[in-house]
Amino acid sequence: MALIKYTDVITNTRGDSLPDYRVQVVTSAGAAVDIYSDGSGTRFRDASGNVVNYSTATSTGKVEFYWTPAEGQILQTLDTGGTLVDTDADFADKYVLGNLAGEVPQDQVANLPTDLASINSAVATKAAIADLASTDAAKGASLIKRTQGGTVQAAMQWVVPEDHGAVGDGTTDDSTAMQAAIDALEARGGGKLLLASSYLVGGLTIDAPNIVVEGLGRDAKIIVKDGTTGFTVSEDFVHFRSLTLESEGSMTDGLGTNGILYTKGATNLSIGHIYNYDLTIGRESPGNAAGPGGFSGVGIEYRNALDLTMIACFHYKCATGLKFGRNGTNSADFSTTVQMLNCYFIACADYGIDGSYLYRSSLNIIGEYNGVAIRINIGDFDLYRCYFENNTTAGGVLTDVSGQDINNYSHPSLGVNTVTRTRSAIGNTSWFTSGQTSGDFYTKRQGIQSTWGRDTKYLAGIGTTSTTGLSFGTGVVPVKRGPNLLVPSAWEGEGNGSGGGAEFVGWVGSKGAYEISGALTSARGMRQTVTVTAGQTYVMEWVAENVSGASLTTARVGTDTVTSGVPFTASASGSVVVKLFGVQSGAHENLVKAISLAQVDAIDTAQVAELQDRLSTPRPTRNLPPVSSAPTYKMASGEFVPNGNPTVDGNNMVIFGWLRTGAGTTVPLYVSTVSPAT
Repeated sequence: MALIKYTDVITNTRGDSLPDYRVQVVTSAGAAVDIYSDGSGTRFRDASGNVVNYSTATSTGKVEFYWTPAEGQILQTLDTGGTLVDTDADFADKYVLGNLAGEVPQDQVANLPTDLASINSAVATKAAIADLASTDAAKGASLIKRTQGGTVQAAMQWVVPEDHGAVGDGTTDDSTAMQAAIDALEARGGGKLLLASSYLVGGLTIDAPNIVVEGLGRDAKIIVKDGTTGFTVSEDFVHFRSLTLESEGSMTDGLGTNGILYTKGATNLSIGHIYNYDLTIGRESPGNAAGPGGFSGVGIEYRNALDLTMIACFHYKCATGLKFGRNGTNSADFSTTVQMLNCYFIACADYGIDGSYLYRSSLNIIGEYNGVAIRINIGDFDLYRCYFENNTTAGGVLTDVSGQDINNYSHPSLGVNTVTRTRSAIGNTSWFTSGQTSGDFYTKRQGIQSTWGRDTKYLAGIGTTSTTGLSFGTGVVPVKRGPNLLVPSAWEGEGNGSGGGAEFVGWVGSKGAYEISGALTSARGMRQTVTVTAGQTYVMEWVAENVSGASLTTARVGTDTVTSGVPFTASASGSVVVKLFGVQSGAHENLVKAISLAQVDAIDTAQVAELQDRLSTPRPTRNLPPVSSAPTYKMASGEFVPNGNPTVDGNNMVIFGWLRTGAGTTVPLYVSTVSPAT
């Protein structure tokens, strides 16, 4: 046993200190007990250097010494000459030293004289303190009362893995200790598993509700053992917060390591009321290549989740960062009412989010350097201020399974482009490329209308510089346009094929359209030259009717292939050729009823009207030069050519020009030289 220090001031009953008095310790049999001047065992010596077993009081009467206490020891006081004093008459210092050391049971000192009552109280207090330090179930914190009622033990609804034997060094397998800590929380009806270190675990289960796994910041780590699933959660109200969850391996190790799986395991049985925030899934590392800590399976998977909220969660370098799966194949087995705010998906090999079974939810996400940032069903959900950049395959792939609403809201000025394509999963394969242009997206909305006649949906722009951006159905982007850059009278035949462009009939008034028709192989359409500026955004729109044969297939502005109603950025500056044409085979007829090319000036928040309502029907107004005889060149229906050399015939009539009729013939127009009064 370690040496114990004793200190006191020697006084008489009047309270006078007694300098140079001595104290010594003897056993109950009167044998001297060795005492020391310090805790390391240095013996006391007299003036001659001899070892002595007493301590001499200072000028103030203070004495102190170190000794090994034992039951039955007695403290004796001696005068300056070394004679034992009459402690019964003059001193209150003769008592069992073992009491002060807490070695003698309380009942052995219960009947001491009144002058030892304070010592008796001290011994009782020490016994109570010992109970507070006990780990027995009925002692410790269970003895401490709270002013609000109950005990401290009842109020402490949290445990730490170290209480159950966890090492927390990140390399020792702490699975057993961690599971024991979880089981302890489940036994008491829930609580918090509080993490402060790094724990290597795998195959843990949480089978009861009201459990929170929380770290003291993201330096607290759960490291999931290779080839395992870190946590399988099968009850509601289980949350993960303020910690890092990473794999022992990497996203490319092929071991199928998963972070957290939420599932009750039964088709249509939802798991939910989940609130996860401030999580790092995987490990951030320089560059985009696979680094340590990423999951080769799924970071977090929810199956048939209901009422799920995720805030400020970062998913790094997983095969799939976040997945919404299902337990069976029933159509009702999907996740819904999911809210995600400020969640990031970075460099995930396959998907940042694989949301194949997610409906009626709202997502605010950023996806960069993934294979696909998000693959998701169109199912009455919002994409709010999303941003997809530099994803290998696609920023977002949205597949409509039942014509549901999509509401996409994006407010920052992104300065990037979205041009993508998708096909509906229910066989509507005629959905076209839909996109938007760079610029201010503050109030931008994108209208999407399904091909089978459902209501038009209005969507805000979503920025992306992905190889493929955000995919959804056809639609017209509502933007404020400048004036039409195309001149109605300047259209000419594209000129490829026999007849030098004879397939372009021109404006046909009776049909209210430009007609492109013929029976030639490799026939072409119509063209004219305009001036554009590289980097500027334009939008070209047209309404065309395919009467027979093959339809028009391509539109170009210079080298840029464009889609009606989809803004594009011009590749080159200066004079470029606008073409609306198609490679035909055999007889065909197409009517272009309206066509416009305009610079995009601003965002238009008004509802999108039908194209033909917005574009006025162009009328041919070109001024043809006078000719001296009937023209032989191609004229559009309704066009007029003046006679440059009028002469009077024998009937006093003058040909003043020629008119192209709707029937496709050119006829002279006459005027009489005789006044009506003659």
